[in-house]
This record gives sequence, structure tokens and C-alpha cells, in this order.
Amino acid sequence: AARGRKIVCGGTTSHLLADHLDAKLIPDERYIDTDLPPIARLDGVDLVTEGILTLSRASEYLVKGRPKGRMDAATTLLDHLDAVDGITFMVGTARNPAHQNTGLPDSIFLRRTVVEKLARRFETLGKETELKFY
Repeated sequence: AARGRKIVCGGTTSHLLADHLDAKLIPDERYIDTDLPPIARLDGVDLVTEGILTLSRASEYLVKGRPKGRMDAATTLLDHLDAVDGITFMVGTARNPAHQNTGLPDSIFLRRTVVEKLARRFETLGKETELKFY
């Protein structure tokens, strides 16, 4: 396994990984009352979150600042990313059938835009970032 922290952002991706690892995905109920989906635990992974909502909120917090005392999936994600020197974003480009015909913008374009924005912001904070699209 690669060195470093492993973070998975995406509900479908986390379920696929849990199946692949033959491991159980366990919701973390500490953040159940926030307006973001809760984080989860998965053996072998440091953090599991929902995808685009959490990434978008993390990006918003980087620009506008984190609300004082706020603990949710986005602040937890930022805590993990703040603690490292470099970040490799591995971004899937497959269309998720669950997101089709929802009236929302194309999820692939949105995902790419949000991750690129996060990477640029972390670069301004002195982090080395790398983007890989699959």
C-alpha cells in the first residue's frame, strides 16, 4: 500500500472499496446532525466522506474561513489535508448512474472543477498537489 493518509470522498466509491476490501463501512454518528452527510469508518482508510457536497463545502471553508466550533465532514477533511505536506487527488471520471436526470449540473464537470479549485487553494497554502483523473 502507498504511504500517507488515505481519504475517500464519494458514497458510491466508498461502497465499492468496502466491497473490494471485504470490509464494513461504518457511519460515524458524531456528525449526524450537520447539514452534510456524516463521515464513515473503513478499515485501511483514514477518512471516508460523501463526495461533491463535502468537497464543495471544504472548498467554501478554505475561501471564506471555517465557522468557529463547526465539526462536520468538511472540517474533518480539511483537518486531514492541513496535516500533510502533499496531496494527490485521484479523481474518477465515470458517470454515476445515481446522479443522472437529477437536474443537477454534470457531476463529472462539477467534481473536476471543485477538486481543481481545492488543489489550487492548497498550493497557495504551500502544499504540493497532484491531480490524477481516471
